[in-house]
Amino acid sequence: MSYLKLAIRDLSSSGLTGEITSYISHHDMLHLLTWRRTSSNGSLPSMLIEKLTSGSLLLRAGENENLCAAISCKRKKANVFIPIIAAVGGFAILFAAQLLYYLA
Repeated sequence: MSYLKLAIRDLSSSGLTGEITSYISHHDMLHLLTWRRTSSNGSLPSMLIEKLTSGSLLLRAGENENLCAAISCKRKKANVFIPIIAAVGGFAILFAAQLLYYLA
């Protein structure tokens, strides 16, 4: 059996790490891919996501905390400006209150 004609591939608990390469997207006859409990990270290749969206591929990828199966997997950057503005504003209010107390 040629590897390109596999219809089902179970890679669960296989010890795979890192990002999923686009190579797996080129398996034309692949209809079910099980990718559970691996240490994979990053996002799925776009070609694989297209197959998922079209319904030609079923992916079982549970228990992969660092794997993103969405089209856009950019992590939201933490907005550090809000805590800084809150801290500066709080300090300014305390300073103004203390100044008013000493002047009164």
